[in-house]
Amino acid sequence: MTRPLLVLALLALPGCEFWQEPPPDPALDGLLSCDEEQPLDGLVSGDSFAIDPDTAMGLVIATRFTDPDAAAILRIDAGDVRQDLGEWWDPVAGATRLSGSVESGMTAVVDLFAADGVDLGGSLVLTCPALETCWNLGDDNGDGLIDCADPQCARFPGCVTDQDDLETLTSPACDTWIAVEPPTIGPLDDQRTLYSTFPLGQVQPIESWWSGAEVRIPLSGVTTMSARADTDGLLCVGEASGETVLCSEVALLEGAEVTVNATGTSAWLEPLGASWSGLEVFLACEEVGR
Repeated sequence: MTRPLLVLALLALPGCEFWQEPPPDPALDGLLSCDEEQPLDGLVSGDSFAIDPDTAMGLVIATRFTDPDAAAILRIDAGDVRQDLGEWWDPVAGATRLSGSVESGMTAVVDLFAADGVDLGGSLVLTCPALETCWNLGDDNGDGLIDCADPQCARFPGCVTDQDDLETLTSPACDTWIAVEPPTIGPLDDQRTLYSTFPLGQVQPIESWWSGAEVRIPLSGVTTMSARADTDGLLCVGEASGETVLCSEVALLEGAEVTVNATGTSAWLEPLGASWSGLEVFLACEEVGR
């Protein structure tokens, strides 16, 4: 009779964690935590993950969807102010990201979107760098980007209003191929343009944030525009609305020449990599007096 009594006595010992249920797998606890890869298998559009912030910190989430039409939004709520931040293209990493920062009292949630009836797949990977102080002319988190050029700061109101287009062709020639010399983006250059389109049939646009050597070309008097380059990138034709570009036509340069209608006031060109290489454009212009 002594052995059963001994077992009962051990179970009753305070602080004995050996007999307790193990904690749940972090990837299955419904929270997105720092340095955690969250699988998305079996999830559908409308599902979400709350982020578990330990302290004031930056948020960088790699979105690795198996479906290219899937999307995500990072919602940061400070009580009186809410930010809905769409994905952006990181040309250095060659991947899409969600990014922002949280401080005491804030909450953050990642909302997932997919076409009707499509199950999500892939994963989210959250890293939590140090906070970037946005107006001290220093690289506080060691990512090589300073102040408004850092993804943590680029959407703050003071940074958004400070962004300028990099217009390289003010009076481009018509009906001939023109070599475009792309600008060089430095660590202080806050070129973070939001390109707004309507994916997945949604009424509200998803803003896709691209960062790189941006080129803007005015299209006054132009009927069609063609582009080609040695590197891949985005071509958006549309209108600037505040700090967002509303794209009426979007094309990807992927090793072949593309042609689009000039259905906006300007064309914006963003590289998939850190800069353009071998970029050329051809503008077909209206005949005056015809």
